[in-house]
Amino acid sequence: MTENVHACAIVLCERGLLIRGASGSGKSSLAAAMVEAYTARGRFARLVSDDRTNVRAVNGRLVASVPEALQGLLELRGVGIIGCRTAREAVVSLVVDLLDPSSVSRAPRPEETVTEIAGIGVERVGLSERATPINVLLLSALVDGAGLTAHDTPAQRRDP
Repeated sequence: MTENVHACAIVLCERGLLIRGASGSGKSSLAAAMVEAYTARGRFARLVSDDRTNVRAVNGRLVASVPEALQGLLELRGVGIIGCRTAREAVVSLVVDLLDPSSVSRAPRPEETVTEIAGIGVERVGLSERATPINVLLLSALVDGAGLTAHDTPAQRRDP
C-alpha cells in the first residue's frame, strides 16, 4: 500500500534520503544543495520528489517515489518551480527530520535514531531547519560513512 507523505526524497550514490519538515523549513533547499554537492564531486545524485513523496514497503525496505504530477519539478522559495533531473524512485536508508533548533537533541536517545514509516524501521537524524550549509556537511559525512567527530585532526579525516 502506498502512502503520500510531506517530504522530499533524493538519492545520493546508492542511498535514498527522505527529508521531512514543516513548510518553509528548508526541505527543498537542502535536497537541492545535497544533489549539487554530490554532482560537483562527480558522484551520482538525483532528486526523486519534492514536497510530496509516495512511500511503500517493498520486501522489508522503504521505497520512495514521485507522484506523477510532480515528476521532474522542484520548488525553491524565492525562485519558483524549476525543472531538474530526477530518479523515479529510491530505497530510503535515512530519514532526515528538519526541526526547530530548540528541539534538536544534542545527544539523541536511541529511540530518536530510528523512525517507522509504512511499517519499516529506518535510520533517522534530526537536524536544525534552515541550516543548509552545515546540514550538507553533516549529511555528507553520514551518507559517506566518514564518521567524523569533533576530536578528529585534519590528518585523520577521510575525504569522501
